[in-house]
Amino acid sequence: MGHVQIRCKKLKIGVRPRHTSAQKRPPSIGGGAVPMTYGVVLCVLLLVTCPHPTLAQWQRMPPECQGTCWETDNEHPLAKCAPGVLDDVVTEAQADVLIASAETYAQSHGWTTKRHVRYPTTDLPTEVLSGETQAIMGGVWTKVEAEVRARCDIGAENKLTINDAFLVKYTAAGQPGLHRHRDGSFASFNLALSTPDVDFQGGGTRVWDSHEVAKNKTYYWNAPRLESEGKQPSVKKKKKRASDAGDARTRLDVPPGGWLHYEPSVSELREEHAVLYRIKKTQMLISGGYHAHEGVGVTKGSRYIVAGFVGMNTHCCSLRYSRWRGVTGVLRVFLLGGDSEQRHKLPLHDWTLYDEFKEEWVLILLTGRAPMAVLGCLVVWRTKIFKLFWKFYTRWRRANRKRSLMPSKAND
Repeated sequence: MGHVQIRCKKLKIGVRPRHTSAQKRPPSIGGGAVPMTYGVVLCVLLLVTCPHPTLAQWQRMPPECQGTCWETDNEHPLAKCAPGVLDDVVTEAQADVLIASAETYAQSHGWTTKRHVRYPTTDLPTEVLSGETQAIMGGVWTKVEAEVRARCDIGAENKLTINDAFLVKYTAAGQPGLHRHRDGSFASFNLALSTPDVDFQGGGTRVWDSHEVAKNKTYYWNAPRLESEGKQPSVKKKKKRASDAGDARTRLDVPPGGWLHYEPSVSELREEHAVLYRIKKTQMLISGGYHAHEGVGVTKGSRYIVAGFVGMNTHCCSLRYSRWRGVTGVLRVFLLGGDSEQRHKLPLHDWTLYDEFKEEWVLILLTGRAPMAVLGCLVVWRTKIFKLFWKFYTRWRRANRKRSLMPSKAND
């Protein structure tokens, strides 16, 4: 019986050959550097799947989850609640404190420009600002939560949380605005800290209410056909598939999935179907996360806002309830080496699961079926202790097999 080995030479994703020392290893779950091998991947799989079901991703969801995880919050049916404006959310003095705190912090540490993957802004998370800022934001969140519950008809059993809150700076010389998009949250808010036409020129938030867009679905579906006939002005199209979509629409009077499932792309939406909000200092714009919107460019001065994303029942998407979805999500990110520069290659929820796994993997080792997980790691990493154990085990097994198969001299 030959010596059993786990070979890792054929895995090309992030593998570092053992004879090279200068090549950088990909980051790992423990914060150190571990070569990406079949053994390491198998170990991660064991750590994710082996703990006791009541402590890991096979735990039952709470009643408010209704057995569902909304990985993208804005897909929830209630995320289409209408936009609205709140007055006097903060005082003018508090707004000035928020701006001064951000500028003071930025003088030493700079503004962040890559915190968000798809639509980054020049911003600072409010959590890094002064203690006075934290107190102000506490009051802001109290008003935001009450308004979202009332506006979106959220029951008391559902939990609302701030997924992210950050202070944004728009300038004509820097980042003047933000491209058209939909937020990935259940709801979002925008607190104005500057006065239009005094502190800045231009600017504002243009919002396409999904209910208004629904009234114009036939227009957006027929736009390519009408454009070809010269009856309507052109609409913005995507670079790659716009022509194919236009050809399909010239052949069909009704979308293939019906009007209920048809949704025009964000790039096709027209400005006349939107509302431009240029809210005053201390006012706040709140809307459901499904509504498309854009930040209109500032032409002069500086525009400061506090933007935030509100999540509903985000705990329902925790790793402990994710089952096999959590296993596949963690492994996909792990195979990329946990490289944050490649976040755009995978769903954002995969990275959320991976980050949660990094924080809890030590607890996983110490609870539930930890011995099985630890043994699996020893096997796949082929430690000296296991090699020694395997060596004596194979010799003992070989000796026992020979004794059982060879006849004794007494029976000759």
